[in-house]
Amino acid sequence: MSSIITDQSRAEHQAALEKIKELQKQEAWLEKRRSRFTSSEYVKLMGYEDNPKYDTQLTSGGITYAFEKYMEEISTDSKVITSKSIEHGNEYENEAAIRFMEETKIELHHFGKDQEFIELGKDLGCTPDGLIGDDGGYESKCPDSKTQDNYLNSITDVETFKAVCKKYYWQIQGSMLVTGRKYWYFVSYDPRMKFKEDQMLILKVERNEADIEKLRKRLQLAISYKISLLKKRANRKPLLVI
Repeated sequence: MSSIITDQSRAEHQAALEKIKELQKQEAWLEKRRSRFTSSEYVKLMGYEDNPKYDTQLTSGGITYAFEKYMEEISTDSKVITSKSIEHGNEYENEAAIRFMEETKIELHHFGKDQEFIELGKDLGCTPDGLIGDDGGYESKCPDSKTQDNYLNSITDVETFKAVCKKYYWQIQGSMLVTGRKYWYFVSYDPRMKFKEDQMLILKVERNEADIEKLRKRLQLAISYKISLLKKRANRKPLLVI
């Protein structure tokens, strides 16, 4: 009996250590992305994307986003996701990656718990859901069934994907900007759909240089705005009231 208890205790201890390691990895990931402009939020910069006015000035949404990044640099009480929010409520993410590989015969690496935060300079970054060889990437979403059905009815090519899923389109183009990769797969997965053919939508998105250039200009404006706020903070004089 004592050996059974010892084995059980050892297993519980190992599980606790794994949990601690996972939390430490999450905290390290949060720290890396703090104050960086990350691809999952690039849509905030892309309002009025075809208006040349915003080639030289930020939209109101872009100003708000850049200010959030500034606050992340000067305060711990800033709008940044926490370890709890990393537990995405997405129990199907790893399952989606495995199913994608089965369906396409394409091998993923750096997916699931092996995802890595990729940096570009000191201001940009992204965390791909997976990588494919040296040139490709992978992004998965696990929506509710109503949204999955809408995607299946509405998305037929990259153009309709951009219209229906603007946030994810710019996340993918932004990830290609950061990583230098040439293509990305978008996957929407819902195993609750009764018909197997409805459970997974797979779309290949090629690198769009014109859109990446639009995004690059907006990012340069956002970085410059954040820098101007940091300079203003550095130059302000403390107020002493005697």
